[in-house]
Amino acid sequence: MTDSEYRETSPPVLSPSKRGSGRENLPQEHKPEVSGSIDWSEYTAYRCCICQDNCINKIDSDYARARECRHCYAVPTLDRHSVDDPALDR
Repeated sequence: MTDSEYRETSPPVLSPSKRGSGRENLPQEHKPEVSGSIDWSEYTAYRCCICQDNCINKIDSDYARARECRHCYAVPTLDRHSVDDPALDR
């Protein structure tokens, strides 16, 4: 059974924020680095395709290309939702 098939048959995933997850629960490599000045033209807003949480990430980030929040993206998966996901090249 692929991840996609499993997601179609499993109950909806609760938003990480509703499960009590926050920045402190993320692995270090998934914690955002926020500078003092933000150029919002470099960012995109979307809903995570897994948990439906609202997200804002850099346009060229792995998270935005996969259309996943940092919490869902941090969970290893066999297939990602975006064909241009750099994780597929590894």
